[in-house]
Amino acid sequence: MLLRCVDASTFQLADGRPLSAATGGDCTLLLPAPLCSITELTVGTGEASLLRKTLPWRLEDMLLVAPEKLHFAHAAVVDGRTAVAIADRRALEQARTALADAGFTLTAAHAELALLPWQPQQWTLWADTGERWLVRHGWHQGFACDTTTLAAALGVLHNEQQAWPQQIVCFATPEQAALLEAVLPSSLRPLLAVRKPPAWDDLLAAATTANLMQGVFAPPLPWRHWQQRWRWAMSLAAALFVVDAGLTLVSEWRLQRERTVLEQQITEEFRQWQREGPMVDAVLQLRSLLTTRGGGGQPLMPLLTSMAPALQSDAAAVRSLDYDAGTGALQLDVESLRGFAAIENLRAGLQASGLQAELIGSTSEGSTSRARLQVAP
Repeated sequence: MLLRCVDASTFQLADGRPLSAATGGDCTLLLPAPLCSITELTVGTGEASLLRKTLPWRLEDMLLVAPEKLHFAHAAVVDGRTAVAIADRRALEQARTALADAGFTLTAAHAELALLPWQPQQWTLWADTGERWLVRHGWHQGFACDTTTLAAALGVLHNEQQAWPQQIVCFATPEQAALLEAVLPSSLRPLLAVRKPPAWDDLLAAATTANLMQGVFAPPLPWRHWQQRWRWAMSLAAALFVVDAGLTLVSEWRLQRERTVLEQQITEEFRQWQREGPMVDAVLQLRSLLTTRGGGGQPLMPLLTSMAPALQSDAAAVRSLDYDAGTGALQLDVESLRGFAAIENLRAGLQASGLQAELIGSTSEGSTSRARLQVAP
């Protein structure tokens, strides 16, 4: 619904009828010139994102009151310029409150001056209520005055623009047009074209102007309406999420428990096959042992039989063994409490048994020596 603001607490319908308190809903408000003025502003590259914050200070020189008492709004930046509306902050707040008390929700507000039809090299005059006239003389420039000062105001405007327009379009009744011709200079009367005022709804639909409902006056998002509309869907989605998260946690707990049991079983099985020595990768080591004992590659038992006489000595103890079925080589980790000489005697004994015994590495700490031997047929 389109409403016109007479003052901060008085409103009427767009066709001039009084506002009925029984009606309500969303509405768009047209602010009169005394409460809202318009201007245009050149915007440089990179200034558009900060324009809402910089508007009060860029327009401070043309203001008659402190910027803190005004509300500034701008339209989209087109070709480096933008339309600006400047409203009385307190009056706009009072109007919104009064409309809310009457059951209306203010969703948009525009300056009446910015809605007047206009073309380049044209002045537009609009006969408003009483003796007030609205004058639009630029893309987003205009003012309001009464009948007695209209001729003087147009003269000042002529001096500023240093030229008369090619046409002066006047939207007024025949009586108002006759009153205008009486006060206009004779040189301006040939430029005058009187037309019937169009509907404000049509003007608003065709206009591109700044909506004052932005910044601190921007309407809040309808969270409550959305919540009421989607509450059941959101509740169901939340319940499904909780159930899915619970099932996922239970599944992970079961998998972890099964993994722990399986690792324990693998460890027990590994120690049944190899009671001593490090366990790095139980599965891989078990597979190697099974392959060896399953007959793949060179036989292990003949090799162990050949090594038995040399291993009977207690000078060096075997801590672990690693058999490579592919090459038939067996690596022994041996330890001696009698020094490295006992390990060397073990290697020499293996050599004497007809085997190839090679020392791969060794370490010693005091009288304790450790070494790794590789034995092959």
